[in-house]
Amino acid sequence: MVFTAEEKIVIREYLQQGFSPTEIYNRRGAWPWVYSSIADICRQIRQRNFDIERKVGSGRPKSGRTDANIAQVRRRIKSPVRRPGSHQSQRQIAAAIGISRTMVRRIIREDLRLKAFQKVRVHQISAVNVRRRVARCRALLQRIRNRGERRIVFTDKKMFTLRAPRNAQNERVYGDGRKRTIARERLVVPRTHFSRKLMVSGGISWNGKTRLHVIPENERINAESYQYLLTDGLLPDCQQLYPAGNFIFQQDSARPHVALTSLALLEIDAPGYIGPEEWPACSPDLNACDYRLWAYLEQRVYSNGGFTTVQDLEARLHQEWDAIPLRLIRSWIDEFRPRCQATLRLRGQNIQHLFNKL
Repeated sequence: MVFTAEEKIVIREYLQQGFSPTEIYNRRGAWPWVYSSIADICRQIRQRNFDIERKVGSGRPKSGRTDANIAQVRRRIKSPVRRPGSHQSQRQIAAAIGISRTMVRRIIREDLRLKAFQKVRVHQISAVNVRRRVARCRALLQRIRNRGERRIVFTDKKMFTLRAPRNAQNERVYGDGRKRTIARERLVVPRTHFSRKLMVSGGISWNGKTRLHVIPENERINAESYQYLLTDGLLPDCQQLYPAGNFIFQQDSARPHVALTSLALLEIDAPGYIGPEEWPACSPDLNACDYRLWAYLEQRVYSNGGFTTVQDLEARLHQEWDAIPLRLIRSWIDEFRPRCQATLRLRGQNIQHLFNKL
């Protein structure tokens, strides 16, 4: 056990009065002392000539967290700027230096005081689109002055499968024996190569969300089917969200969206829309549906695992869609302006790593 400074002073006074460790143990009173620990501390106090302070460096010399090992971990754990991705894992470092992974982890956390940051998967942006993102984000910021982002209806499509998305990091089974003693059903994850899918389309804005439109399972999305979705679904929903008709319709630059007939339809039926020459290409980090909505909905829909039928998946999608709170949607919309500003600061590069996950 570890003695406090006050306890050591009391034990030293007993020793100076000539009491043995046994007598000191019998006089412990309310102190939660153990006899073996009292015997050890009495021996140490006598060896130090009744000095209760331990001398610096009097313990066991370091064998793992030495200066040489710390220098090697520092060199191996961080990639040079000119060679990104060349760093080694904690397991590789432990094997190369000859120390345990626990020791490597302690050096990283306590000696080097480094923090681990998870990488973020982003869309690759070509050099041409990087320059275009800068110009178009600058134009979007000019367009949404005076809280103009609150008039935008962000729209997008998303594919959902019957099988729940996998996270191998969380798929662990703990047992108190060997692996072969655990039931097979607990260790295997069945999967199919051709899981049935369901595509949905929807939009969100400061005033609320549109209906969730389910696209028939075998229907191909082309200009004609997209225009039907606009006239019978998305645009009437936008009109209900903004009765004054002052909304701005947003869409990405997918082929059915930028077809001349689709743009002509928007020119007539939408009071305002962001055209393909205004919306930055390869920019899911600027669409509120991509950077927040679909991840949130996927997390809620698959909270209890996958589904056996398309009907069950569709019912759950509508249930979770209707339950999305307006305050949460508004917090997503309010991110649009800071994201455009961050794109300008980074000169058109990806910005998703700057913003927290769900």
